[in-house]
Amino acid sequence: MVLAVCAALLGPALFGIALGYTSPCLTPLAADMGLTTLQASTFASVINLGAVCSGLFGMRYVETLGRKTCLIVTGALYAAGFGAIATCGSYPELLVARFVTGLGAGLATVVTPCYIAEISPAARRGALGSLYQLFCTLGILAAYGLGGVFHWRYLASLTAGLSMVLVVVCQMLLPETSAWLDKSGRTDEAGAWRRGLALAESSPAPDTPTAAPDGGAGGGMSKAALRRALLLVGGMMVLQQLSGINCILFFSGEILAKAGLGQDVSACLLQTSAPAICR
Repeated sequence: MVLAVCAALLGPALFGIALGYTSPCLTPLAADMGLTTLQASTFASVINLGAVCSGLFGMRYVETLGRKTCLIVTGALYAAGFGAIATCGSYPELLVARFVTGLGAGLATVVTPCYIAEISPAARRGALGSLYQLFCTLGILAAYGLGGVFHWRYLASLTAGLSMVLVVVCQMLLPETSAWLDKSGRTDEAGAWRRGLALAESSPAPDTPTAAPDGGAGGGMSKAALRRALLLVGGMMVLQQLSGINCILFFSGEILAKAGLGQDVSACLLQTSAPAICR
C-alpha cells in the first residue's frame, strides 16, 4: 500500500514541476525562441486551459476506465508535453506542448486524490491524502532549483523521463482500487485486493453510500451537509485562484528580477536569507 501511494504521488510532483517550470525557464526560453512578452506569457498560462479541460471531464474517465489506467494516462500526457517542449522548434509547438502538460495536470488533480483515498485504510486516509498537496509543493521547489542548473530543454527532457517512470511504475506495480473493481462487478478481485492490504472485508468501499439520518445517501451525512461541504470546498478553490497564486508561480523569476534581486534569480528563490547575489 505504501509503495502504491508513493508511486501515485509522482503525479502531483510532476504537476508541481509543470507549474513551476516557467519561473526559472521562461526568460531563457523566450530569448532562445524569439518570443514577445505576450507570447511568453501565453505559453506560461495556457497550462491552465488544459487543466480546466481535463479537470471538467476527467472524473468521467476515472469512473469508466479506472483509477490505474487514468494514472498511466496522466504520466503519458506529462511525457508527451514535456518531450515536445524539449524538442520544439516553433511557438505553436510550444503552446500545444504546454497545453498537453495542462491536460495531465488537470487529470492528476482528479485521479490521484481519488486513488490514494481508495487504497488507504480509514485510519490513515486523511494523512495520506494530505500528501498530494505536499508533493505538489515539492515539485514546484524542484522546478525552481533545477531551473537554475539545467537549460530549459534539458529540464523538460528530465521531466519527460520522470513522467515515463510514472507510466512504467503504474503499469507494473500499482493495483486497481477495490472500490472501482466492486463497481465493475469484479468482486472476487476486489476481495483479494483488500485481503492483500490487510483491509477489513466487512468495511464498505470508501465511496459506498450508507443511509443518512434523513434517508439520503452520503456515508451518514445529510444532503444539506453535503451541500455545505461542496460550497466550502468550491469556495476555497475559487478564492485560491482569485488570490493570483498562479501568477506568482509562473512568473516569480521575472518578478524577482524586476525587483532588482540580481541575475541569478533561481538562486534567490532557494535562499532563506538574503545573500549578496539577492541584494
